Amino acid sequence: MGKRDIFEDNILNLTRSKALKNALKGWEVRQIVDLSKDDSMATCELCGTHFRKGVLARHPKVRATVTVGGTCVEALLLGRFPDKKKLAKRKRAVTSLVRQSYADVVDPGAWKTWIIENAPKRYAASVAELRYLGTITSDDGLQQLIRFHNKTRLYPRDSLLPEWKQLQNNGAKMIPKELTLDQARQILRKATPEGLTKARIERARSFKKRSFREVGGELAELWRKLNVNEKRTLVALLSLGECFVEREGEICKRATSASWKLLATPYDPPLFAWHTKVGAGIVWNKADPSGMVDVLVWSGGGRESRRFRLDKWLVLDPPSDAALRKLEKEAFGSVPEWFF
Repeated sequence: MGKRDIFEDNILNLTRSKALKNALKGWEVRQIVDLSKDDSMATCELCGTHFRKGVLARHPKVRATVTVGGTCVEALLLGRFPDKKKLAKRKRAVTSLVRQSYADVVDPGAWKTWIIENAPKRYAASVAELRYLGTITSDDGLQQLIRFHNKTRLYPRDSLLPEWKQLQNNGAKMIPKELTLDQARQILRKATPEGLTKARIERARSFKKRSFREVGGELAELWRKLNVNEKRTLVALLSLGECFVEREGEICKRATSASWKLLATPYDPPLFAWHTKVGAGIVWNKADPSGMVDVLVWSGGGRESRRFRLDKWLVLDPPSDAALRKLEKEAFGSVPEWFF
């Protein structure tokens, strides 16, 4: 007898049903079972398979409780064995909804991982769907988890409110070192539009001054060669590289597309360049025969010399004024007035 036959026999007997579709309905997830840290295994009570990650499920009508793992979990969660095409479509829809909720602040994959690891038992059903189906079948369940995340997960204030110092200087209450998305939004709602714009412009100027106050020698000469738009682009991208939170492991991937082009030979070093996973840097020399090049990485408020493949770096391609203003707005919240 195969695994699926054993599953069907057991669940039909448990629910005293004649049809499998009826036997699969009405199950509720009561608890997540995770034995991965204990290096032990449990046995699925519906098919006999050993597992480390599963659920404790209950059927209130027949008062049956079982511990299940693997594809049996998927069957109980969906009330049927999964339709892969429909499931993939739902995954795309949920990912899109999460992106809409957080823009570039929170990556959907990181959000999913945090929810699975931190959501309390009252969300066990939705967490089980996330863990075993990779998505959430209910819009209400999704919104519950989004609300829980927004009021619970703590972020560094520099990540959510890069202009927090300027906001405090302009009358905001003391802002804690860590705060939730809900708290950050509340602070922004209380700030007047004029005060918020002023704070963001002050932050942009402060960032520019801090980033370039120690520039000297060859670096200063290179900086002087850039025109105003190139300088504005570089400052905005440096800011994005410094204060991004979670963007699929890449820094400002979307913003760079309008402003940079792939670095290719021949080129005349030194020159400013950009790497989507590293940030800004200065290419000091020509690449060696293997395509490796020395780069002074310039992001996150510091600089260090490292070696990279040349074909992974982008160079400034001055954007249109509209694209540049959009980039600055993403970096600073508003378009600052520059005086280079």
